[in-house]
Amino acid sequence: WLLTEVAREEWGFDGYVTSDCDADNDVVFSHHFTDDPNQGVADVLKAGTDVDCGGFVGKYVASALGNGTITEADIDERLAKLFRVRMRLAHFDPTGPLSPIGADDICNQYSFDLSQDGPAQSSALLKNTAKALPLEASSVGTVAVIGPNANLSESDSGYYGPHNTCAEKPGEKGPPKYWTLVDAVQKYASKVVSDVAIPNVLSNSTDGIAAAVAMAKSADTVVLGVGTDLSWSAEGHDAKTITFTDAQLQLISQCAEAAKKPIIVVIFTATPLDITPFKDNAKV
Repeated sequence: WLLTEVAREEWGFDGYVTSDCDADNDVVFSHHFTDDPNQGVADVLKAGTDVDCGGFVGKYVASALGNGTITEADIDERLAKLFRVRMRLAHFDPTGPLSPIGADDICNQYSFDLSQDGPAQSSALLKNTAKALPLEASSVGTVAVIGPNANLSESDSGYYGPHNTCAEKPGEKGPPKYWTLVDAVQKYASKVVSDVAIPNVLSNSTDGIAAAVAMAKSADTVVLGVGTDLSWSAEGHDAKTITFTDAQLQLISQCAEAAKKPIIVVIFTATPLDITPFKDNAKV
């Protein structure tokens, strides 16, 4: 009903439908819609799913075809929609506008600029006390980048992102570079010092806060990287709270009190977080 009658017939959808990854497998082995994998293949195909993100259909389609649970016509109907889209994208003949895009276009200056523009546009600036932002290289002095997310990068970007990133500079051949908050600040400061202060976003250890506060006190500008990461919540793992850990709240308040001027708090999170404890702090 949803994929055929609503999407295709009523709404005129003319593309192809892809399952969530492993969702077709879940039809049989998690949801038990049917206990027969061959019947599961028939059910997902006849429901209107054109692509299985995962290995379920590929594993069982031959046996489903061999015992008559599905027919070649069931497969052809799905393939037809896939290849129609590929033809519209000019994957075959004649050559289409995507064909000239080669490997050299992946890590060029344009792609670097685009990758920086995305996070900038997806960020939200809640307030800008004393016009702390944007950072000006001529006036920031020594910048302390502090917090459990000061070096957050590869662990999150590799979750759904690339496992083989570009090198540090456009067109450069070299090891993959995973950018962090420290790297971003270094573009605007001649001297950057850093301290995670707290072992990880879930930790309530305060053992490292005193040293971080001392660093904040001696620095000219303080940037805190706090929030969550994939240990807090991820696919199949719900967040248990929307409040910062006590350790992170102590870090924020103590660094704000020790700093020479209002600190910049950068919250990395895919989970809603309650910022009530520090949103009205005049030093944040």
